[in-house]
Amino acid sequence: MQTKFSLIALMTIPLLACSTAKQEKGTIVINNNSSVLISDVSVDYTSAKKSVPIGELAPHASRTYEIEYSDAEDSIVIHYTDAQHNKYTQTAVPYAAKYDKQRYVVDITPDLISDKSKMSTPQTELTDNPTSEAKGAAVYVTAIDETAPSSKTKAVPINSAEAEELFEAANRTNSQILYVGIEESGLPASEIAKLKQNFANLNSKGSYSGGRITHEFVNTTAFKMALVKNGGLSNILAKLNFVPTDMGKILGEDFKLVGAEYSGALNKGKFNSIFRSYEGPHGKRLEVNELYLTPDNNYSLEVYKESINFNLQGHLATLQHLKNADKDIYDLDFNVNKRVFSISAEGFSYSEFIDISVEIAALASQAQN
Repeated sequence: MQTKFSLIALMTIPLLACSTAKQEKGTIVINNNSSVLISDVSVDYTSAKKSVPIGELAPHASRTYEIEYSDAEDSIVIHYTDAQHNKYTQTAVPYAAKYDKQRYVVDITPDLISDKSKMSTPQTELTDNPTSEAKGAAVYVTAIDETAPSSKTKAVPINSAEAEELFEAANRTNSQILYVGIEESGLPASEIAKLKQNFANLNSKGSYSGGRITHEFVNTTAFKMALVKNGGLSNILAKLNFVPTDMGKILGEDFKLVGAEYSGALNKGKFNSIFRSYEGPHGKRLEVNELYLTPDNNYSLEVYKESINFNLQGHLATLQHLKNADKDIYDLDFNVNKRVFSISAEGFSYSEFIDISVEIAALASQAQN
């Protein structure tokens, strides 16, 4: 039997329930795969500004840490020191919340600590723009500006009545993703009340947080470091059990890959999620998290109907709008072809953001699983 849990912020997907078999949910497994002692290991919560000391980790030893969830979204990094007193930071959980109790694995490998000098000259990797790659949050303004609509027709906001017409067809055609009402979730009454508040914020203020920046672009530095520590994008792709969507075909050469990290569930030595961060001209930034609903990991999703407010050319989605200083930030969460996407964009117009999202969905729909 599969157990179900909701994702308040895997990527930015606040209102999903995800199930995976045989996993210790809500934990981080820290593996020291090197031949040296790792000391001063700590688990650090970015938003909560809390650090939990773990201590030492012997060569080829592992430690399982239980995540301390709060009501707010957060991200978690691991700090540690090697025998030469070099200090390292490694992303453990890009986005974490009590509704997203997954099992995360952090591997401290020999290649990560063998050449500390690579960390002092990251520019070569940070400007890496592979041809097979590419594209990221805020306080709410008012309603989404539709005076400059997307050039992609059928990519439009929808109300609950319009969404309801699409749920039955979606449930009938995709056995891995089920759209349910919050009252059907089986969650405790206290959790349902919190989710209802999130929905109310979405409807009245444009975002689950009510206009408060949570995860959007707060971990850019950590993801830049992760890209370098992993030795570039090709090494990250090698750790995945799927081929992610080719962002380079969508963004082109104007955007540079500046950060990336693998995460998700570990199965047969491979992971099923990748986060990518891009920077473009005129201060534009894009973050893309892509999760593969791999049958090997026995993944399924429950999406709460109340979260759906957008039709991305036939793909049910959640659109959020915030503002960071004078720049608009848009979040879009949707699934297509066993891929779950969470996209955050800063500095884009509404039309530009939707056009890019449509292209991502179209390309992902062609992927072979």
